[in-house]
Amino acid sequence: MSGWPEDIETKAGQLIAAFSKRGLMVATAESCTGGLIAGALTEIPGSSSVVDRGFVTYSNDAKIQMLGVDPATLDAHGAVSRQTAIEMARGALSHSKADMAVAVTWHCRSGWRIGREAGRAGASGGRQPGRQRPPP
Repeated sequence: MSGWPEDIETKAGQLIAAFSKRGLMVATAESCTGGLIAGALTEIPGSSSVVDRGFVTYSNDAKIQMLGVDPATLDAHGAVSRQTAIEMARGALSHSKADMAVAVTWHCRSGWRIGREAGRAGASGGRQPGRQRPPP
């Protein structure tokens, strides 16, 4: 028992099993979750062969410096937007050996309107040079 809610532990275990079976690696780019997604994944046995790395990019400067998010995107759409989340996911791919990335960004202040669309995105990319794609 990891201390995570059962549904999160179950989903994390399913992801680790599926990626392990396919020889895939994942990276996370997290803002408001502060690394909790990577934390949930890395508590699962076998995760070291699946989780390449996690980026915690809470500030806009961190998004720009660590993930290469374009400042113009932040200016035009804000940190909590689909556009920013897509750039975060793409940045996680380009700064890692991962085959797929997930990114999440959201307002964490109290009193924020319920229903505002969260910035979340997934991305997948080609294999890094020298890595072989597993057979289907």
